[in-house]
Amino acid sequence: MTEDLTKRLLHQLKSENARMNYWVNALGCIGDDLGEPHSILAMASEIAANQLINRLEANRGELRKPLDIMRWYRDLLEKEGLLEESNVSFSRLPAGRIRMVVGPDCPYAITCQLRAKKRAICIRVLTFVGVIRECLGQEFDYTLIETDPAVKCVCELFPTSKPRAQLFTKSQVLRLLRIFTEQMERLQEGSVEKTGRRFAQGLTGDLRDCLDQFAAGGLGKIELEKLDEETQEVYFKGNELLQGTEASSLQAMDEFTRGFLAGLVSRLCQAEVNCEEIECVAKGDSVCRFVVSPAHLNNPIDFKQLKTVSIRIGYVPSMDHLTLPVAQELLFCQNPRLKVELTPYGYWRELNQAVVEGEVDAGFMMLPAVLKYRQQGVLLKLVCFGHRNGGCLVVEPNFTDRQVLLRENQSPLLIAIPTKLGTEGLLLHKWMKKSGLTYRTVSVPSPNMILNLENEEIDGFFCSEPFASKVERAGVGRVLVSSREIWPEHLCCAMVVNQVFYNRHPDIVRELSNELITAGNIIENDRLWAASIAAKYFNISEDIARNCLLEDKQRITYTNLKPNLSELNKVQEALLEMGQLGEKIALNDLLIK
Repeated sequence: MTEDLTKRLLHQLKSENARMNYWVNALGCIGDDLGEPHSILAMASEIAANQLINRLEANRGELRKPLDIMRWYRDLLEKEGLLEESNVSFSRLPAGRIRMVVGPDCPYAITCQLRAKKRAICIRVLTFVGVIRECLGQEFDYTLIETDPAVKCVCELFPTSKPRAQLFTKSQVLRLLRIFTEQMERLQEGSVEKTGRRFAQGLTGDLRDCLDQFAAGGLGKIELEKLDEETQEVYFKGNELLQGTEASSLQAMDEFTRGFLAGLVSRLCQAEVNCEEIECVAKGDSVCRFVVSPAHLNNPIDFKQLKTVSIRIGYVPSMDHLTLPVAQELLFCQNPRLKVELTPYGYWRELNQAVVEGEVDAGFMMLPAVLKYRQQGVLLKLVCFGHRNGGCLVVEPNFTDRQVLLRENQSPLLIAIPTKLGTEGLLLHKWMKKSGLTYRTVSVPSPNMILNLENEEIDGFFCSEPFASKVERAGVGRVLVSSREIWPEHLCCAMVVNQVFYNRHPDIVRELSNELITAGNIIENDRLWAASIAAKYFNISEDIARNCLLEDKQRITYTNLKPNLSELNKVQEALLEMGQLGEKIALNDLLIK
């Protein structure tokens, strides 16, 4: 290998990141048959991984945050002449998010322009995401906000605890296919297909998620074309599988894709399967078509697993969120397209963070928080409202005497609320303004409020059921005013889904909305049965649950839950009046289409 060629390869590989290592690992089945120790894969492993990690270790003290890592990696690329100065810029956003802007001189621009128009992928962003994952061991995902490779790409990166498969650039895959082609005669039969299977085994999520990740890796677009349960066959159609692939590499790409589809269906359905290509572009067909079938007749394909979309939903144990467990008990189980996993959270802050960072795909969030996050650039979609009314201002039994004493001393009331970005603060502001009382608030987790009130550490608290009913039953407090007396039929919280999930499954999000709205009607038609579900999911007695739902049926209601702009605007105006929202936001962007 000439010195000039070696130098060019080194420079090229430095622009890649440690994700090339995953290709090396996936090719373990091939053994040492790839040839010289200084082959391109060995160089990739050494240059893209070892050098990167070594430099990181040398600067460990200064490189502990994702934004620092990204700036360091950008400076490294500029120093090596692989990136134009100021072509990539970053800015810090709330909730650990990072905005990244890629300018028009990005070396990947031509590759991106060749991609299908509908695929929201920025390959340069993928390289930075890979560096964060490799260097910090922290999962990151991203949403593409604006894309025009000829002008600029704007993306938002955010931390997530949801496992993601490693994504690869198109150039990496093309390079791998060339090696496969050059060494085809030396490889063991089935090695390339086996690599495709191993790649599929490393992916996470449902069928649609995995096909999206295949496309995100620059491999092309594969669609599920047909499920034939009678013949036990699954048909896939491949479009633009690696545009620009050399003709000599098409055989390797075909084998890799066959292995990928076989491995994917096998993993999802827990069945041994085979995959055959029935149409092939290399043979003159307009598209590639593949059919997957069982390897053994006594081990059929579970088609339900291929139709199902998994969604993780978070909630807090509150009567505000009762539609979710009711839907889980009666509706989700009857929908073959939905596989819902519920995750309870103790505090609003934890739940908000889980939704924003992708720990869950969806979850309940108070509307003030939804609007505030949207103003800060966090992309969320409203699925449906959670309920109407439902809150109470609870005070100690001797509140009247306490109120007189505070007025004499010109001291404000101390009222606990679950979160600063909550509806309770909004309602409290309205009532106190009308009553002419002075007050200050403190954020306290709802489960702790009763003890705080009993110990006279606070004058009262404003929160949802079942905590007001618990206080009344314990005799340590009383309801001074219910939220419906302050703002009749007011909104409180809403089910939201993150933009990444909505982009992948808009039809599933619409189904989720319909199911939750139906669950609200079920509660209204049988509150006694709904109380038993509340007791089961919210860790409260049925006596308390019945008190919440039956003592005063107007205290909280579950009808008219479909989001609308008119009521959202009322919430926005109230937040603007309080100074909690800096400026108006485009509310229409929150609604699902």
